[in-house]
Amino acid sequence: MRSTHRATDPRHPSGAGAPPSRWGTVAPRAVRGRDHPALRVLLVDDAPHSRDALAELLRDEGYWVRCPTSAAAALCVMDEWDPDVVITDVASAHLPKGSLLDAAPARLPDARVVVMTPFLDPQTRDRIAARGITTCALPLDLPDLLARLAHWDSDRAKKHQR
Repeated sequence: MRSTHRATDPRHPSGAGAPPSRWGTVAPRAVRGRDHPALRVLLVDDAPHSRDALAELLRDEGYWVRCPTSAAAALCVMDEWDPDVVITDVASAHLPKGSLLDAAPARLPDARVVVMTPFLDPQTRDRIAARGITTCALPLDLPDLLARLAHWDSDRAKKHQR
């Protein structure tokens, strides 16, 4: 059963709480009982079924999630919202002049960037990793992704305690 408790995310542009989900503004589990706000995830995927399913899973795990449908829309979201993690698939990362994989680290130097791809040759994977970008193979290994997010969230919580 979903909680109807409303929570406020002080970094949300409206100051009114989490971005609306199809269930309304609900306090993610990650927020309850913590001294720091939940991890904020920007999920960029042009495939609506994949995007919606992963967004629902991430919200259920307690993360704040925004889901622009293109890299260009993601840039607009980055101007008003400060995500901690950007997750995109390779096909959705293309911009008219460059890539979201270039723009996200430049605009959000403290954010983690994850690229999902069905195939990745070792040289490209190494080149992406050298830029500090995490790769995840498709089909997505959900337990691995969730473990990474939990680890990053834990690291972030430790920084907030200092």
